[in-house]
Amino acid sequence: MKQKSFALLTFGGLCYLGFKLYKEKQNQDNGLIEYNQVTIEKEKIDEIEISKNLDNIRKIQISKNLDNICNQTIRKGEQPNRLMIEPFSEFTSFNQINFSLRLNLKKYLKGMRRARGDDNCFYTSFCFQYLGYILNKASVQEFQDFISMVDTLPFSVIHNNIEYEQNDEMKQSFKQYCQIIRSIQENRNQNFFDLFSDPQGQFYGLSIIFLRNLAYKFCQENDEIRSLLQAEGPFLKELLLTWNKECLSMEGVIKSLSHKLNIQTTLFRINSQTNNISQEQYNQIPNSKLIIYLVQGQGFYFIGIPQNQS
Repeated sequence: MKQKSFALLTFGGLCYLGFKLYKEKQNQDNGLIEYNQVTIEKEKIDEIEISKNLDNIRKIQISKNLDNICNQTIRKGEQPNRLMIEPFSEFTSFNQINFSLRLNLKKYLKGMRRARGDDNCFYTSFCFQYLGYILNKASVQEFQDFISMVDTLPFSVIHNNIEYEQNDEMKQSFKQYCQIIRSIQENRNQNFFDLFSDPQGQFYGLSIIFLRNLAYKFCQENDEIRSLLQAEGPFLKELLLTWNKECLSMEGVIKSLSHKLNIQTTLFRINSQTNNISQEQYNQIPNSKLIIYLVQGQGFYFIGIPQNQS
């Protein structure tokens, strides 16, 4: 009798266990269905948002002057579609820096982003990091202050000895790009990278003109830096507003931008002849909201990626 009861109990236990496993599986299936439904709905919302953002970007007025400048420079040559800023790479990808210098850089950086090699590369490297902060991380008040600052600039540019002054349509287009990127909820940083790095679009060119005008404004306001830059020969306006022109005394520009924007800049200067790297700090402040990392070598500026940056 005891054996029979035990057998019944065992059979009942197995039935209960089987029923419990069935219910758990059913709950998992229901949860999976619910999860898939939520995922599908989210993807639909994301697609609607992407479509809306693309429509808004297409509506931004195209500057014919900027298009002509880009067609004659960055969209010309053997690699017209090469990105203005490349994705993160480890040091093994940078053949123009010798092995021992790369080992030295690895003490401070885990890699770099390559800026396309032209005489805008300083402005490209600096602007990408500054706008990346403003459009992705800055507070609402900081972004409003940024837009107010943009409103003070004429967006002038010089190309082939022709000065295009007071380009209000460029200013408005740049503001629209920034406001659209800032409003993106999903993958905002990736959207910013895609727009900034695209040589066929206008956001890159507008960003460079913005920073050149900002540098010109700030350097004009500082007698010491203005004198330092003008010692090179050309007028300050020609030196800083000419597309694809880099001045020799970039230290003054870095110092001025860092101080006026209240950010910190760390510059790693590579000397291939002495096989040394010097590190310079501009506007070193505690708890800086943004630290810009630049790597300067012969004929290039790249973006440094610090060890602690994800």
